[in-house]
Amino acid sequence: MQKAFLNIISILLVLVMSFLALGGCDIFTDEPIGGNHKTHYLFPSGYTGGFYHQPGADIEYWWVETYEECLDAIQLLKSHGSTFKNEKVFTYDGNLFDCKYCFVISTGTKTEKIKWGDNPFDRYAYNVSLVCYAFLDDVTIDELNHSLVTRYEAYGIDLCYENSALLNKANSKNIVIDEWIKKGNENAFKENHYCMSKKISYNKKELFYIVTQFYVEEGTEHNLRLTDEYLKEMVKSGKIINLK
Repeated sequence: MQKAFLNIISILLVLVMSFLALGGCDIFTDEPIGGNHKTHYLFPSGYTGGFYHQPGADIEYWWVETYEECLDAIQLLKSHGSTFKNEKVFTYDGNLFDCKYCFVISTGTKTEKIKWGDNPFDRYAYNVSLVCYAFLDDVTIDELNHSLVTRYEAYGIDLCYENSALLNKANSKNIVIDEWIKKGNENAFKENHYCMSKKISYNKKELFYIVTQFYVEEGTEHNLRLTDEYLKEMVKSGKIINLK
């Protein structure tokens, strides 16, 4: 009798501990957790930087609005001897859609820490990543900093920088634009929703990829507003930012 009672108590304890473990995780990463003083040394409560902040991960996300602001931020970081993870970034600085730029800074032992309100680029930072995003929705930097990129029609631009010299030869008539393909649905709310990816190439060499930052219902890819005509214009009028 006593042994059976102890077995029941043990099972209950396991169930309670499992529930608490699940409760400590954000299963659906589309819910804004945000940075705060409990999970990050710098950010105030409610600040997300546009992304989910894994508790304990010292990562900073800083956005700039324009191509010129992006170049200024790069030069300021370089003036302190900062290093960059990627060599080049491909962007579009036109009127068809809005490109914004996200600097991802890992605040490990090498990166200089700052106070809230300081210029995040006016310091030494180690192994900075820069990502360009194409937005088809109207959104401000302040809105992004208190929300998530996944809530907007935004696309990451992933340059194959080993082939970047070919962009000088590519044009709207000689490039090949693949169909959208499924990239993954690990964090999607529904099984039939996926991130999508599209490859743009020239002479059988990849130039860049476009990747949705939101989840698309399977079979509705034709509704995406970033059309092939937009991508042709990106090839025609795009710019490469050199980071090294």
